Amino acid sequence: MFENTVSEGPAGFLAAATEQLATLPSELWRTGNDGFADIAAAMDALAVQLDCARVGLVQEAQSRGVVSESHSASSTDWLLAHSDHLEPADAARTVDLARLCGLPKNQVIAAAVAGGTLTVRKAMTALRQLGQVEHDLAPGKREEALASLTLMAQTGYDPPVAAVGRHLMSLVGADRSLERNETALRSLSSLKLCPLANGMV
Repeated sequence: MFENTVSEGPAGFLAAATEQLATLPSELWRTGNDGFADIAAAMDALAVQLDCARVGLVQEAQSRGVVSESHSASSTDWLLAHSDHLEPADAARTVDLARLCGLPKNQVIAAAVAGGTLTVRKAMTALRQLGQVEHDLAPGKREEALASLTLMAQTGYDPPVAAVGRHLMSLVGADRSLERNETALRSLSSLKLCPLANGMV
């Protein structure tokens, strides 16, 4: 299908893929009712791959000096300048993840992103959740915690930050860290009523 686009490089390949994808709605009538679920799953996988590929694009553009040699003030501005439909928040998230994936301590999640197995939003959520609890992790357990979060993100696990923090501390937390956290939370859950001079409380 894309044989003639190989010589045109990635841009040509993506243009051809976009053209083919644009015809999909008009071709759905050919699909039996039992085939729609597979199409939905394939589209989801494609969206994840595209999200991760954009991270790789930013990393390569930065490393080659494409961004620094441009007229853009930042990598986010550069990405937005060439992505008419990308939201600024999504562009910033992509650039942040590209930077974080370059850090040796984040190799686990960097490999998942390079493999196209989780979205930028979920990868950033995983890193943010880890930041909430890494000070309470047992020494040397950060990589294990990040691996757990990465797996959760890959399988669609996306609970509130507090719930993930409890889960991580129960798995790889330092001694009594979960108990200390619970005690601290309980101390913040009380209410004290004080009468004021004007009669209000």
